[in-house]
Amino acid sequence: RKPGPLDEVVERVIRVPDEYESFLSDAPERALGEGVDENTLAGLFYTGGTTGASKGVMLTHRNLIANTYHWIAISHPQPDERYL
Repeated sequence: RKPGPLDEVVERVIRVPDEYESFLSDAPERALGEGVDENTLAGLFYTGGTTGASKGVMLTHRNLIANTYHWIAISHPQPDERYL
């Protein structure tokens, strides 16, 4: 593989096994967002534990949208900028 720009900043890449594709294809089809509202769990996010042991927090879709609006308000992103 040819080195890319992320090689300097990405600590580890996890290779997904080939069986994952069949796992996805066997999943029932649902419309995007079906059964999801602002209070639905969006993910479990982990902290580095700066004040003690590492811990996780459950965030809803509403939490993520609020965090995004807050970040936009304080960061003033420009049209030519990209963020990961």
